[in-house]
Amino acid sequence: DASEESPPFRVPVSEPERVAGAPSEATIRAAADSLRRNGFVVLDPPEISARGEKNAADGLVRFETLRLAEISTDLYLSRLTDRARCLGIDPETDIFRFSEICARARGGRRFDVTAERRAGTFFGPESADDASAMRVPPPKGPEEARASALRAATSWHAIREELEPWITPVLRRSGLMDADRGENEDEDENEDATNDEDAKRSASAGVATATGCVVSLPGAPAQHFHADGRARGIANAFVPLVDVPSDMGPTKFRRGSHAWDHDDPYPDRRARRLADAAEEAAPPLKRGSVLLYDYRVMHAGGANASAAPRPLAYVMRSRAGLEDTWNFPENSIWDDEETEGAGEV
Repeated sequence: DASEESPPFRVPVSEPERVAGAPSEATIRAAADSLRRNGFVVLDPPEISARGEKNAADGLVRFETLRLAEISTDLYLSRLTDRARCLGIDPETDIFRFSEICARARGGRRFDVTAERRAGTFFGPESADDASAMRVPPPKGPEEARASALRAATSWHAIREELEPWITPVLRRSGLMDADRGENEDEDENEDATNDEDAKRSASAGVATATGCVVSLPGAPAQHFHADGRARGIANAFVPLVDVPSDMGPTKFRRGSHAWDHDDPYPDRRARRLADAAEEAAPPLKRGSVLLYDYRVMHAGGANASAAPRPLAYVMRSRAGLEDTWNFPENSIWDDEETEGAGEV
């Protein structure tokens, strides 16, 4: 059974790691192994504090940072959906795609919003700190809309800064961003390489190319399984701004599906059997945890049967030279020809 050979996709973070603000070597290795073989990994903050009590402290991202992001995202989304209505679009039923917001399924009640996005081709060589490389494009629209876009982008940038120490070493260890690394190459087979600090530092973690938030409203139906892209070298990190229990529709994954040939229009019998037998997992998430996944892995947002929105902030990292060309068009919801984005499939 292939699923028995798969590593755990949940990796617990200890209280000392949370306090230190960075994962241990053992956590890095376990998380990278899951990302490499499952196509995704969840870094879980500790449930028990250093004093042996149930932990009410911050997650891997501080709760205050998440609270500010939740407030600013809600306001920004409200501005954008109000604008959509002015264009004759029903945000809760229609399909529409703009550079700031997308709703990709009819009646989906699920929005992908962004205000800070750059293509990987815009970047030079990766540096130790690429914070200066991510620039917020000048927001459009009236003053209130521009202000809400800037607040949202600033809040997502704050999440990204706190997230970097957790995902950067995992991406480096996984080899996902290394152009010359084989798909199934496992560096743990070579203990000398694993213990070579120079080699670890030289491995790529990619560069940040987008931040944003995916918001599923109450009543949002489940998505169909899909991959966010086909190119190796792009990863997304979700940070839930609230707890995401099962009734809120946590994202479901097909383990190992990132290694499938998504470009093959006629999969053979073996490929079909592999897809049919793939184990599915929909891990509930704690506020302030981290869900890191390969862009190619097959996944589907679950139905939100709760009475509250489900906001997941995200940070995209890409290998230099790659960009996400699937998910957002160039036209702004505030352009003169705004309706260009309405009704696209």
